[in-house]
Amino acid sequence: MALLKERELRERLRAYNLPTTGKRAELEQRYGEFRVAVQSALDAGEAVSYREIVQRLDRRDRRVAHAALNPITLRSGGGSGPCAAPDGGLVGGSSGVELASKLV
Repeated sequence: MALLKERELRERLRAYNLPTTGKRAELEQRYGEFRVAVQSALDAGEAVSYREIVQRLDRRDRRVAHAALNPITLRSGGGSGPCAAPDGGLVGGSSGVELASKLV
């Protein structure tokens, strides 16, 4: 991609309906991720269109942006009480060792 001029890179992104905004490094990253996603789909034998791949990347980017704006905070055990685990159970207590043993 280093051989492409920025204008050519934007044209390639536009051809696949990918966002063309941002600095060159962002454009290169976006196009590289798209190429990897296409190759992964081919390797997996998926019958998927470029449009679906673009939609997958867009959904992933939205999840990442949402997670960045809404971080999950876990309370460590320190007498502050138990925390709800993803499976609905409770984890925590007075020691982080209990939590670590459940994760292993």
